[in-house]
Amino acid sequence: MDWIDRLLTAVSLDGAVPAKVASVAMIVAVLALLALAAFAHFPARPRRGLLRAGIAVAVGVVLTVVVRIIVEDLWKPYPDVLPLATWAVIGCGIAGIALAVAAVGRRGARTRKKMALRTLGAAVCGVILVAGSAALVNVQFSAYPTAGALFGVDGFDTEDPATALAPRDETVAAAPGETIAQALPADWTTPTGDRPTEGVVTDVAIPGELSHFPARTAKVYLPPAYFAEPRPELPVVVAMAGEPGSPEDWTTSLQMPQVMNAFAAQHNGIAPIVVVADPIAERLGNTLCVDSPRGNADTYLAQDVPNWIDKNLQASTDHSQWAVAGYSFGGTCAVQLALAHPELYPNFLAMSPQQEPTIGTRAETVDAFFGGDENAFARHNPLDILAANRFPELHASYAVGTDDSEYGPATEALAAASKKAGIDVESHELPGGHDYSLWHDALEENLPWLSHSLRLA
Repeated sequence: MDWIDRLLTAVSLDGAVPAKVASVAMIVAVLALLALAAFAHFPARPRRGLLRAGIAVAVGVVLTVVVRIIVEDLWKPYPDVLPLATWAVIGCGIAGIALAVAAVGRRGARTRKKMALRTLGAAVCGVILVAGSAALVNVQFSAYPTAGALFGVDGFDTEDPATALAPRDETVAAAPGETIAQALPADWTTPTGDRPTEGVVTDVAIPGELSHFPARTAKVYLPPAYFAEPRPELPVVVAMAGEPGSPEDWTTSLQMPQVMNAFAAQHNGIAPIVVVADPIAERLGNTLCVDSPRGNADTYLAQDVPNWIDKNLQASTDHSQWAVAGYSFGGTCAVQLALAHPELYPNFLAMSPQQEPTIGTRAETVDAFFGGDENAFARHNPLDILAANRFPELHASYAVGTDDSEYGPATEALAAASKKAGIDVESHELPGGHDYSLWHDALEENLPWLSHSLRLA
C-alpha cells in the first residue's frame, strides 16, 4: 500500500487549484439544489420550492451569525478573531445543509422512487457544499497541506523512541567558536545501509517533574547525522505550536521534517535536532507561557524540557547552540522564553508573534493570570521587558506574512524593540498571511540564519 501513501502525500490540498475546484463544485451544488427545490413542487408551485430554498439560506446565515457570536464573543476558546472570509465560507456550509433539507421538500414526489432520488441528490449536493466549505477553510489556513496529512499519512520517517534515542559510544562536540562540520573527522560520512538517510520523528513523553505541567506528547526530529558514527552533538531547537494547536501541527501542517530533511540533504546530513514541546497542555488551552494557576508552563519549558533533553539526547550541551522557535502564540512564547532565560535560549525564531501575551484583551489577561496586577503582567510582557533591559547576547529572527494585517504590525513592533534592546535582529517578510504555508516558508527561509547562529556548518 506504499503507492497509496505516496499518492496521498503528493495530492496538494493547498493553493489556488484546490480552492478553484472547491468553489466550482460548490456553485454547481447550489444550482442543483435550487433546481431540486423548484422541481420538488413542479409543475404546480415551483415558486414555493424556491421560496423554501430562500428561507433555508436565510436560516443558514442566521445560524452562522449565532455560532460566531457564541464562539468569539461568549466562549472565546482562542484569542484570535477569525477573518470574515472564514465565517463566510463556514456560513456556506451551514446554509448548504439547510438548503439540502429544503430541496428534498415535503410534497411533489408522486412515487417513492422519485422521492428517494431527490433525497439522494440533495444529500450529495449538501455533502459537496460542506466538503467544499471545509476545503476552502483549509486553503485559508493550510492546516492540511496534502491529502496524506488529512488522512494521517506521514510524509516522513518515524521511529519508536527506544530505537531512535539509543545512545552511541562515540560522540563529537564542537569547540567554542567551531562549527559542527569543522569538528567532525575528515572521513566522517552520513549513515548508509540500514541506517536512515533521512531524519526520523519519534513521539516522546516529557514529564513535568518540576513543574507538574500536564504536557501532551512531544515530537522529536532527529536528522540523519544523529545516526552516524561518530555521532555529532547537534544543536537543539525547542519549538512550540500556536493556540489552538498541538505539537503534531509542526510535523503535519507546517511539515517541519520535510524542511529539515531538505536542508540536511544539502549539508551532509547535518541539521538541528528539533524538540516540539507542548506549552498549553490542551488544544484550546492558553497558559501565556508563564507559571500561573493554569499551569507552570515557564518552568516546564525552561527546566523540565531542557533536563529531559540533557538526559535522553546526545545533543550539544553548549547553550549557544540552542534556540527556541514558534509561530503565532508559540512565537510569542519563544520571545518570552529567550528574554526570561537568555542563558538557556540565546537564539530565537518568532514567526507571526502576538504583540503581547493575551487571552483576548489586556484587561481580561491581567485579571485572569495576574490578579489585576499590571506590574506583574509587565514583568512577562516582551515589549515592557525590552524597554527596560538590554540583551546584547541574544540573536533573533522575526518572520511574518505580507498579508497578515494583525500580526504584521505586532511583529514589526517586537523586532524594532528588540533592536533597541541590543539584540542582533533579522527580519523576514514573506508573501502570505497567518497560516501554515507561511510558517513553512518562514522556517525554510530562516534555516541559513539558524545554521549560522547554531554553528551547524
